[in-house]
Formats: sequence, structure tokens, C-alpha cells
Amino acid sequence: MKLQAKSERGSVLMKQGRVAEARAQFTDLLTVDPDKAQAGLSDLPVLEHAIEEGDEYFDNGDFATAVDHYDVAIDIAKWDTGLREKRAETYLKIGNIINAIGDVRAIAKLTNDNTEAYLKLSQLHYIMGEEEESLKEIRECLKLDQDHKECHAHYKKVKKL
Repeated sequence: MKLQAKSERGSVLMKQGRVAEARAQFTDLLTVDPDKAQAGLSDLPVLEHAIEEGDEYFDNGDFATAVDHYDVAIDIAKWDTGLREKRAETYLKIGNIINAIGDVRAIAKLTNDNTEAYLKLSQLHYIMGEEEESLKEIRECLKLDQDHKECHAHYKKVKKL
């Protein structure tokens, strides 16, 4: 049972993008269950390489290629909000607001009380001319923190429409 828990913990950590911790869990499994350990360990270099490449292409202004690498990384680390933030930013650089919204929405669902994500969602919907969606997201932000200055200012702006 303990082996199963280590394997599952390693998988969860990998999906969260916590590479060092996942590697430690899978390494502990090597002596007892090499097959499960290798299965987990084999994805980690792919994940690390995809993130490094994505960051490098982003820094060099090749945003379309950066998105491709972030896609590979997110296929492995589905719950890593940092990766989704990077990919959302990259989508915005190439003008793909719809896909950026998808990533920001996932970030909002993956993290509790993330007013910044709801503000960003509202702003992106506003840019696309989707006033109702923008209003819905900004209200969600204000439900979480009614004193949030940026959300309140954006709410006034959207409400005027």
C-alpha cells in the first residue's frame, strides 16, 4: 500500500509541476517497483526540457514555438498554474485571446480565491467585446474580495456599458 501511495504522490506532484519532489518520490520507488518508478521518471526530463525550451523561445520572441513547448509541458503537468500563466501570456503575445482565456479560466479553477485570475478573465472578455462575460467574471472577483481596488475599478468600467 505504501508503494501505491508513493507512486500516486509522485504522479500528483508531477501533474502540479513540482519536478524535484516528484523525482524524489519516483526515485524512492526504484528499488521496490522499478517499472512504476521508471514510468514516472521518464516523463520528468521531457517536462523539464519542454519548459526550458518554451522559456527560451518566449525570451527570443518566437511565441508560436514557445506555445508548442508549453503544450507538451502542460500535457504532463496539467495542474501547474505557473505553466498555464506562461502559456496564457504567450497566447496573448500572438493575439490568441480565446486560448488565453481558456488557460486563465483553468488557473482560476485550480487555485482558491484567485482574484487576479478573475480580473484577468474579465479584462480579456472586455477586450473581445463580451460585456456580459466580463461582468460575470468581475463579479466573481468582487465576491472573493469586495475591497479589491482593481476589480472595483474594472467593474465600474464594464458596468457603464
